[in-house]
Amino acid sequence: MSVEVAANPRELVADVRELFTLPDIYLRVKEAIDSEESSVGQVAELIVSDPVITARLLRFANSAFFGLSQQVDTISRAVTVLGTQLAHDVVLATSVVDSCPGVADTVDLRSFWSDSAYCGLLARLLAQRCNVLDSERIFLEGLLRDLGHLVMYQQLPDETRAAREQARSSGRELYQVEQDILGCHYGEVGQELMASWQLPASFGEVARYHVDPAGASNCPLEAAIVHIAHHVALASSAGRTLASDEPPIKAAAWGITGLTADVIEPVQAEADSALAETQALFIAAA
Repeated sequence: MSVEVAANPRELVADVRELFTLPDIYLRVKEAIDSEESSVGQVAELIVSDPVITARLLRFANSAFFGLSQQVDTISRAVTVLGTQLAHDVVLATSVVDSCPGVADTVDLRSFWSDSAYCGLLARLLAQRCNVLDSERIFLEGLLRDLGHLVMYQQLPDETRAAREQARSSGRELYQVEQDILGCHYGEVGQELMASWQLPASFGEVARYHVDPAGASNCPLEAAIVHIAHHVALASSAGRTLASDEPPIKAAAWGITGLTADVIEPVQAEADSALAETQALFIAAA
């Protein structure tokens, strides 16, 4: 099939950069964490300057999501017990959810982030079963894996909608249909957006290759985990389960992770029970 629109991911992102801009508070927190001279106290002081992020970080630190045994009542304590990297990731998640615009009549932003949070939860639980130590980071990679679609619906709404309808009617994977119609797919656009934000390269690589994890060169395990989570989340959103059907999950993902389809049902049940709290933690403002 010939390409109907020769879309370039970098150009798509460049054209909407002013709409998709991370807030100054995140940039300052990131700069502080990246600096060898910054202390936990300095990072905490920056976070405290933003009441929304402060409230969410404290809720996160005291939630079942993280599972601390003692109450955390100050940001400095939260940064200390969570670690600066995890504190950064919570600030990033909050900043992204609050900063990405909706697209009228095309994207229900609350539904978008709810589905994204569910994928993130599934990815985190699968990562734990793969003995990944920083499973919270993979939660965030799952949460953000679909960001490219917000850009595409903003820039090419008709073509993006047509690709989704064609994928639904044909049974082909969405990213393949998008490649045919637009010349690129949402994972590539997401990777470009994250690069423009100067996020860690792993975020962009997972966004790009969660559709086909065998192509990931630097973080194939993370891409494979999010690939599985992505398909389970899609099936759940459609009201069906992959536990009893032939999964559309690529064989490479099972090989890379060492998991089998038997993991889907218990992981899905655990994610279902945690979804409401996770939504409250990360997408209250969406």
